[in-house]
Amino acid sequence: MSKKSEALKSRRNDLYRRFWNAQKNFKLETPDLESFDLPDGDFDYSSMEAGDWHVFCCGEKDCPVQWHKVAYATDLVRKNGVLTITENSVDSDGNWDFNDEWTDENEVEQPFADSDIARSMARNNFEFFQGWAEYWLDCAASMQDPVGDSIANPGDMMPSEWYASCLDSAEQNIKYMEPTKQEFTK
Repeated sequence: MSKKSEALKSRRNDLYRRFWNAQKNFKLETPDLESFDLPDGDFDYSSMEAGDWHVFCCGEKDCPVQWHKVAYATDLVRKNGVLTITENSVDSDGNWDFNDEWTDENEVEQPFADSDIARSMARNNFEFFQGWAEYWLDCAASMQDPVGDSIANPGDMMPSEWYASCLDSAEQNIKYMEPTKQEFTK
């Protein structure tokens, strides 16, 4: 095995270790309503479109692709004084699904910070980077790009270049999964 191949294999192993440690160390911190800085009175912040694509492996044995894209849209609406937060998702084929909803009419029995939708919102960023990191590690191993998200075509690159490119992409996502030691002040 060449020194370059050994270095790439060592880098891949290090990235897998960082990936699994980041997953193990993830701490879910749900937002509270005050973090949204919502206006007084009625308003309608319906997203009308979803955010960035998340990627996930379905793991279903009969699925020929395994990897799929999904994006999420969160609507914040206050009508007649009642705040409603709704989360929907859309797959890469354009199929929309309702995921969850919470209203402040439920605040007494289920505070927002304890709701499923708050937990989903808290996981959303982490799962975005987690999915893409795992995807690019898999692309490096398989030498394929199942969801066609790479700018480069794996067939147009030397195998070691594709492998290194996938590891670069995985590393970019893993760094956002890892807890930061920085303190931010306003």
